[in-house]
Parts: sequence; C-alpha cells; structure tokens
Amino acid sequence: MRPIQLILGSILVFTMVYYTRKVRSPLLNRAIVLVLIIVGILLIMFPEKSTLIANFLGVGRGADLVNYFGLIFLFFLYLTLLSEIRELKSSFTSLVRELALRNIHYPDNDELHTKIVSPASDEIYQANPE
Repeated sequence: MRPIQLILGSILVFTMVYYTRKVRSPLLNRAIVLVLIIVGILLIMFPEKSTLIANFLGVGRGADLVNYFGLIFLFFLYLTLLSEIRELKSSFTSLVRELALRNIHYPDNDELHTKIVSPASDEIYQANPE
C-alpha cells in the first residue's frame, strides 16, 4: 500500500464517520454520500480497477473517471445545499412574518399629528390638521 492510499483512505473514512454521526440529513442523501465514499475508498485501494472500469465506460484513464465522479458528487452536494438554503429562507421568512404580526404597534392619536418639514423650504406642515 502506498502512502497516498493510506492518507486518502483515512480522509474518506473520517469523512464517512463524521457525516454519519454529526450531519443530519434525509436518508436518501445519507445513502448517496455513503455509497460515493465507499466507492471512493475502493477506488483508492484498488487503483487498477478504476482503469478497468474507466475503459469499460469509454473513459481513457481511471484518474479521469475519479475526477468525473468527483464532479458528480460536488454537483449533488451543491444541489443539496441549495435545497437547504431555500428551506432556511422560507422558515426565516415565516418566522419574521409571525414576529412582525405579533409585535404590531398602533400609533396613539398624538403620534398621528406629527409635523412635517418640507425639504425645499423650512415651512412646517401639519400631517393631519384639524
């Protein structure tokens, strides 16, 4: 086993353990990530197999195949994060609306009769003259 295989394999195992213990995500997302990590570990441990699979799929080298799978994984990650951001925005908007409706301030009669200063001159107007 080469040192790079040990380093990359350790990183992927750490990622898998961290993801399964700390990240709360839907079951389908977890399954996809775990499958991709396991495939990554297998391709790191058996690099000659990645070349065979790449040739079978019509890709020149195993390294190119791994890069393509990495791009697919990053695209999946991007879509997952985009979905989470949209969900958070929606929750935040609902929360802000609820708080705004809960804290409505109705002005008193005195506040309705405010003085307005014209920006063109120093004339003072009554907002609600009686």
